[in-house]
Amino acid sequence: MTIVGEWKEKIENRLKSYEPKDVYNYDETGLFYRALPSRILAVKGDRCIGGKLSKERLMVLVCGNMEGEFEKLLVIGKAAKPRRFKNLKISSLPVGWKSSRKAWNSAALMEQWLRAFNAKMRTQKRKMILFLDNAICHPDIKLSNVNLAWFPANTTSVAQPIDQGIIYCLKVHYQKLLRTLLAAMNTCETVSEVTKSVTVLDAITYLSEGINKVQPETVQKPDFL
Repeated sequence: MTIVGEWKEKIENRLKSYEPKDVYNYDETGLFYRALPSRILAVKGDRCIGGKLSKERLMVLVCGNMEGEFEKLLVIGKAAKPRRFKNLKISSLPVGWKSSRKAWNSAALMEQWLRAFNAKMRTQKRKMILFLDNAICHPDIKLSNVNLAWFPANTTSVAQPIDQGIIYCLKVHYQKLLRTLLAAMNTCETVSEVTKSVTVLDAITYLSEGINKVQPETVQKPDFL
């Protein structure tokens, strides 16, 4: 029996005490939100070798349960308040927003998220289980309403449900943004103009729309746990 198979067998009884709506998985992914499709080689004379001239990256935190319900995305960028957020309240954004120097997740940011998630579950009087991988930024803390559970080391690529097509679907839906870029090319003189026309605010709007388009069947089909 494989390591993943043995692990699933061990937790089977443990999961019997939870309803599907209370079994969650969390994962994060990087998003080069201004990256052009690799098939675009040039725009009005500009060379675009490899297709990705722009390397601006956001970290996107995705969390959902066995019924295909997702928490509001948390997005981590480099700036505490990007220029396009100037006249906006962070709390009004369609996603949660945090910042770090390299736009990476950290143990401190993750603990903030976990404690806020636990407070939400406590308000709803729910007890649930949240599966995480053993990334160094995932703190092992005790919470009143959220029971943290861990995948076996070096198995998350095959064991973690969020990695089994859910993040892929989110990024496919994000391609709407790239279609907007393509539509704007006629008014742009260079590739850099095209990429710079995409703002962080554009990116989080499309991410929010994208996660809302991920169907419950996408979560349930690959056997969530």
